[in-house]
Amino acid sequence: MRSILIPSVATLLVAGCGHGKLVPGPSATIVPGAPGAAYRIVDGVRCSADVEAWVGRPGALPASVTPVKVRIVNSSGSSIRLLYQDFALVGKNGRKYLPVPVLSMEPDENAPRLDPVYASTKFFVAPRFKDVYQALEAWPQPLGRDDDLYQTQYRLWGKQHPSLEVLRMGMPEGVLADGGVISGFLYFENPVGNEDHLTFEAEFDATDGHATVSSVQIPFRVQ
Repeated sequence: MRSILIPSVATLLVAGCGHGKLVPGPSATIVPGAPGAAYRIVDGVRCSADVEAWVGRPGALPASVTPVKVRIVNSSGSSIRLLYQDFALVGKNGRKYLPVPVLSMEPDENAPRLDPVYASTKFFVAPRFKDVYQALEAWPQPLGRDDDLYQTQYRLWGKQHPSLEVLRMGMPEGVLADGGVISGFLYFENPVGNEDHLTFEAEFDATDGHATVSSVQIPFRVQ
């Protein structure tokens, strides 16, 4: 999940104006009782993506992002790294729409202190954000990431910075230990208007980033 095309803000705004919505594809395994959610279990990691779960206030999100609620259950026998760069909605020609991070790479003393809306177990927040998520235990080692990509994506919020509601509902970056569970929203660049079919992709690497523990793909379509 390393070859990435970054669209401009103008492109995102055009996409956000498209008609239609995401729904699970015909071959997807639907979560019982949640018609907008589909899941897969690969190598002991169960990952679901729900494209109909957003219940935030109207106008809380710009049209340039699509909220997808993600739930991860780790029964792989290993701890897995959760970084925004390892998730994408992938179009039919390979174009990747990535999550837009909710926090700046270097939170300062003015950054909010967040208590996530959704509970987690055996989750350790990335050490860079330990002062923001003070109720969560931090992972003891730095997590290698593409800092330039992270900052580029964060700037896509433009002047409409995420509200406290959006921040608290977002899924933090960090490490999910074996036996752990976490839920939260990822705010993807909006593909609607550009694509007919998409694949939700998630790559779960070991904490050092040197090996992939699980790789999940879930089909969606635009109707």
